[in-house]
Amino acid sequence: MTAFKVRGKGFGYLNEADETAMLKATRAEQAALIAESPDVFSPSWASGRFAWLSIDLSRVDPGELVELVTEAWRLSAPKRLAQTVDPPH
Repeated sequence: MTAFKVRGKGFGYLNEADETAMLKATRAEQAALIAESPDVFSPSWASGRFAWLSIDLSRVDPGELVELVTEAWRLSAPKRLAQTVDPPH
């Protein structure tokens, strides 16, 4: 797996062989996405206020994936750094 980090903290992992990604999310976001699209999203892990979301890359909407990667990055980035990046449109 390829790991994606910001300032030493992981926010995403890519498994090219399985065409899946795991991204950091809030517990509420994880639950909502799985309930909405169980064929695209599945739970990976949860602890504390964060959860990890497994994503089927062959089924996910590209625009939604951009939003999820950006949000995962924001959850891991220091606040000052996170404020320098505008949310995707």
